[in-house]
Amino acid sequence: MFVLLESTDRGFINELHESLQAYGIVALVCDLGSGADGSQHFAIQLAAYSQMERARRLLFHSADFARSLHPEFLPALQQIREVPRQQLLRWLTSTWALRLTALCLTAVLLGLLGDALLK
Repeated sequence: MFVLLESTDRGFINELHESLQAYGIVALVCDLGSGADGSQHFAIQLAAYSQMERARRLLFHSADFARSLHPEFLPALQQIREVPRQQLLRWLTSTWALRLTALCLTAVLLGLLGDALLK
């Protein structure tokens, strides 16, 4: 079994599960037990990894999938969809990325300077 998504909101997980099934994704809702804070955790699990890509595309990108959910759960879905964008922003502004950008910019400037001096 492959975990697609975990949450402490059983209603949200059940709603996503039903919507995924309507799109032909075979999934199960699993009770993972309680966390350190005492809250119950639930997960959507897929039996076949081959369905993971389609399920992720529906979950993270499909506007039709979002419209199929009850409006009560749309803020939670938007929050889940925001996580990859935030991760990309963290990667782009990380120390190593900024250093690499500075190094590339320096190489370009030195190349332009060298080209200007040789002409």
